[in-house]
Amino acid sequence: MKRKRWNEFIAFFSKENHLETSIRYLEASIEYLKIWTMHNFKELKVWQKSVDMAVKIYSVTKSYPNEEKFGLISQMRRAGVSIPSNIAEGCAKTSNKSFVNSLEVSLGESFELETQMIISERIGILDNTTARELESDLSEIQKMIMGLKSSIEAKS
Repeated sequence: MKRKRWNEFIAFFSKENHLETSIRYLEASIEYLKIWTMHNFKELKVWQKSVDMAVKIYSVTKSYPNEEKFGLISQMRRAGVSIPSNIAEGCAKTSNKSFVNSLEVSLGESFELETQMIISERIGILDNTTARELESDLSEIQKMIMGLKSSIEAKS
């Protein structure tokens, strides 16, 4: 049965321009699959660690005063979620340049989150121990993003 379908496929695409069109389509599909496989975001350690960081930010900001609900809480949670989200979005891009751009946005969000953590500590709503742990985790994520970005740029 499989052989019959294969023969029908070959017969159809052997006519006129079908073969040429199908070859271009298959080549494009293979290239896309190579890119997609190479950038499967769920397998990237940096994505995994940044998701963990977003979860920690949600947990830490639960204890923030209610008056910060639309201030630091909202901003920190948004920035924390944006880091892995932009990495994932970049993985869907079909060019390395677009992927690198998404990584740069993700890196920018991480520095924004770092700034908000520093402010939280200075105004006394984030304790020093938690701040050091979060800063250490975030620093590692930033280095990983920069390393991935450099690696992709070197391939281009």
